[in-house]
Amino acid sequence: MLFIKKSNIHGFGVFTDIDIDEDTIIDFCYIQKLDKEDHFTISNYHYVHDNERYLILGIPFYVNHSNIPNCKLIKDKNELGFDILKTKSIKKINKGDEITVLYFEGVVI
Repeated sequence: MLFIKKSNIHGFGVFTDIDIDEDTIIDFCYIQKLDKEDHFTISNYHYVHDNERYLILGIPFYVNHSNIPNCKLIKDKNELGFDILKTKSIKKINKGDEITVLYFEGVVI
């Protein structure tokens, strides 16, 4: 369903090989809360939620920014209590489109 390839936006990006309906969870991955001293030593790519920073451990690491995104990222917990990051479509996405989010709603570079 999702795959990584060269992006026209920046570097690599995440793309879909199927049509995706609006309001669909298209991916989830684990995220690891970072200690304050590790905010910029481990990775410059973070997910920020309530002033806490999380290392992205999955495909959203490659999701690029757009001012007109087709997805949003949602922090949640799974049934075992682990922090997860869900990628949810906010509009219909066509086969071959790049998955994008508005960085300023969570992802910091």
